[in-house]
Amino acid sequence: YLLVRLYSMGLTLLGLTLLVFLMLRLIPGTVVEQMIGADALVSTAMVEQLRAFFGLDQPWYVQYGRYLRSVARFDFGPTFTFRSRTVNSILREQGPITLELVLLALGFAFVVGIPLGAVAALRSGSLIDHVATVVIAGTMGIPNFFFATVLGWLFAVKLGVVPAFGWDGWRAKVLPSFVLGLVPLALITRVLRTQMLEVLSNDHIRAARAKGLRRGRIIRVHVLRQALIPVVSMTGPLIGALVTGLFVVEYIFAIPGIGRYFIAAAGGGDYPLTMGLTVALTIGIVLVNMLSDIALAALDPRIRDG
Repeated sequence: YLLVRLYSMGLTLLGLTLLVFLMLRLIPGTVVEQMIGADALVSTAMVEQLRAFFGLDQPWYVQYGRYLRSVARFDFGPTFTFRSRTVNSILREQGPITLELVLLALGFAFVVGIPLGAVAALRSGSLIDHVATVVIAGTMGIPNFFFATVLGWLFAVKLGVVPAFGWDGWRAKVLPSFVLGLVPLALITRVLRTQMLEVLSNDHIRAARAKGLRRGRIIRVHVLRQALIPVVSMTGPLIGALVTGLFVVEYIFAIPGIGRYFIAAAGGGDYPLTMGLTVALTIGIVLVNMLSDIALAALDPRIRDG
């Protein structure tokens, strides 16, 4: 099962890198045009020399093969927006900050979302269930930048309990992680509540109750384990949802992650940096998907045996 998942991950990475590579090549202009700008003193011969230096005079498949060899060596090349940096140095220094933010937000979503979804399902129709439903609907319908702006003004500016900007110390990490984890929290709570209600209505749960099994054991062993399968399976898509709001949260709270570099690279036509950050994010998401598949196989042996 693991070998099959590794093979599938390799094909996915290959296909995504090829897609991103071709999409970036469709954007008008090249690295050479970005470097020389509107300099009229640059001759045609110099432009051709620069194109040959960067390998742009070669067919696209040759350029793609060369890029794959560089990626295999974990060498993502230079960056033209930040001349004193390389893509590797940005990933090495800013990558851990972004990764920490994602892990904190995801951990918050799971730690709060699973108990909240379970309680809402076990007390279906109660006040806590109605409150959880309203909170879920409101959280999923409001974008991250609204929560970041309002909560930042309330807790950082008005009350002063947390810093407004930066990533130094645990107090500075609380609010960004909370804001980024709100949407995954709502998704986990909703999915777990729905699945637990469905499992609780199954015949084997009624049979377990008829045998006299204790309610706590039924919930832990039979209900929660089965209901967690779709929650674990959505870990990969949750990471994708986090990435969509990640750059906004980093920008609003001035977190020195890869967000501002990605935005600057995309706006400035910095192909090496855009490609490198995209490939790094893709590798992270694919790895999380593989780990979630392994966890699913552990929770449900039928997936592994099938």
